[in-house]
Amino acid sequence: MALPRDLANGSVADADDVMENFEYLEDLIQTEKEAVHPVGSLYINITGVNPNTELGFGTWVAFGAGKCLVGLDAGDADFDTVEETGGAKTHTLSTAEMPVHAHSSLYIKTLQTAGWSTAYAFGAASVPDSGFSSYIKTAEGGDSDEGAIRIEQQSKNGGNTGSGNAHNIMNPYIVVHFWKRTV
Repeated sequence: MALPRDLANGSVADADDVMENFEYLEDLIQTEKEAVHPVGSLYINITGVNPNTELGFGTWVAFGAGKCLVGLDAGDADFDTVEETGGAKTHTLSTAEMPVHAHSSLYIKTLQTAGWSTAYAFGAASVPDSGFSSYIKTAEGGDSDEGAIRIEQQSKNGGNTGSGNAHNIMNPYIVVHFWKRTV
């Protein structure tokens, strides 16, 4: 692209020549800036100033408020369309989403004249009277050793736990301004 007036021949430029070349260069710079940011492109800044003010061209609108950007993945239905949205800041787990687990309870029982009685129960809302999977007895001789202590562990439903409230699933983030050129 040649300058409008060829000053390469060594002639002295007059004010009109300088002004015309200056305007040409300004137009060229503006055209190049617009080529770098075509309609549909995104501009990111932390100032919050509309890119039209900073760059001097285009119509820009705020874009992606409160969203993280994710790259297009044609092989994943969640990410196969440009400007598709999804996800949530919080999520309440369903029973099917919880890891497999059991609630165990620990009971300490003592042998008294009338038989075994529970002295302490840890991890259960109520004390069941059967179904213990293992125990340790500290006295020998069967159920006649009054004062003996037995520790028993049971894998039974120990009652409901948790609140059912949603939990945070937000990725680490940093907040910036996103602008999308529309014109």
